[in-house]
Amino acid sequence: EAAIIAWQESVMEGKVKVLNASQVANKTSMSVSNIRRMVREGKFPPPFALTENRQGWLEQDVDEWISERVRSFRIHS
Repeated sequence: EAAIIAWQESVMEGKVKVLNASQVANKTSMSVSNIRRMVREGKFPPPFALTENRQGWLEQDVDEWISERVRSFRIHS
């Protein structure tokens, strides 16, 4: 329950940002088609339905994915 309350507070304070596919592509320096392929392969966080015809990614999920890639790179280099 505390996690839900914290999430709601973040949303109300404007700390939660939803990105569209183009914004995710820009943030990751990957193409939209590559991102969608990686989602299908389970290698990238999936988007969620905003509406019946619109999807988006939480910026926090994308940032965490990028951070994990950096950590993995540093460990293996």
